[in-house]
Amino acid sequence: KLQQATKGPPLSMRSAITLGTMTNTQKVAAFLISLGPEMASEIMKHIRDESDVESIALEIASMKKVDPEILTGVLQDFY
Repeated sequence: KLQQATKGPPLSMRSAITLGTMTNTQKVAAFLISLGPEMASEIMKHIRDESDVESIALEIASMKKVDPEILTGVLQDFY
């Protein structure tokens, strides 16, 4: 379950966000943003836990943009 990580404020509300301070949900949201809306939507359809879907959707909505350095780190985590 994604919410096992410490829940923090939405990414857009943090002043000094780093890869190390991001929750798993925030990392998933950043990853999905990088894929674009169509691909992200297809992936979200396969997440069965409704609370995870809601948490990810809220994080996606709260992120205005993802810093390229953070996105690189997130992608390396997924790789």
